[in-house]
Amino acid sequence: MSRRLIFAIVFIVIGVVAIVAAAASSGSAVSYIKSHYRKDGTDGGAQVYFSPKSVSQTVQDISNAESPGDRRTTESGVFLRYQNNMIGVLINRPSGSRVEVADQRTGYNHFYTYLGGFWGTYSGPAGAFRGGGPGAGK
Repeated sequence: MSRRLIFAIVFIVIGVVAIVAAAASSGSAVSYIKSHYRKDGTDGGAQVYFSPKSVSQTVQDISNAESPGDRRTTESGVFLRYQNNMIGVLINRPSGSRVEVADQRTGYNHFYTYLGGFWGTYSGPAGAFRGGGPGAGK
């Protein structure tokens, strides 16, 4: 075998290993939450977890695991929107954060008191649909 062919094979193998490692390290936000935080029951159809970290650090960790399609910050906490899930990271007194995970249907109703009609149907990252009011559409 020629030296060029050996180098080409080595580079291809390195490339394949890098792609496989990147795919294995990227996970979903929900998987990250389930593996890193303590489950604390359910509330109104949402799965509830406890994070010992602050809201901002918990949101950063979850967002690093999977980038949200949209994010909304309120006085109560931070809400992350994904294709199939809504995640609320709320202030948990006296310490840490309360992480609530719900699917789209349950999440819309569950988080409505925090978000109002801010999120309608999911249309991808930074979806433009924000609900509507009277006369908003035909």
